[in-house]
Formats: sequence, C-alpha cells, structure tokens
Amino acid sequence: MEWSIHGHSKVSEGNEGGGIECTIKGATAVAGKKLKIIRDGNSGVWSCTTDVEAIYRPPGCVAE
Repeated sequence: MEWSIHGHSKVSEGNEGGGIECTIKGATAVAGKKLKIIRDGNSGVWSCTTDVEAIYRPPGCVAE
C-alpha cells in the first residue's frame, strides 16, 4: 500500500508542545482519514491519534 501524507505542522517554543496533523491520501481504506502526532511540552512525550480503522493504524497510534 502506498501512502501519501499532506498536512500542516505547528512548531511551538517553550512548554507549549506542538505536533503534526495530516490528511492521508492513498487507498480507499485510509484516504481522507486524519493522523495527529502531538508532543507534550512538559514531558516531551509524543503521542499519536487517528481516525484510521484499527487494522490500518500505525503501531502505538490510538483511536481519536
């Protein structure tokens, strides 16, 4: 399966964190779905949420 991701990113300074939010292009099963990767500004921990069905979801990424 070939994926193409287009979206925007937010870069923040200090303890605001930041992240990337993408709309996925590709196979019908994932086209138009969202993927968000967020960094907690206090802990520095990254998390991932998506509305992609579990079978296609990246490891460690949870349902939105």
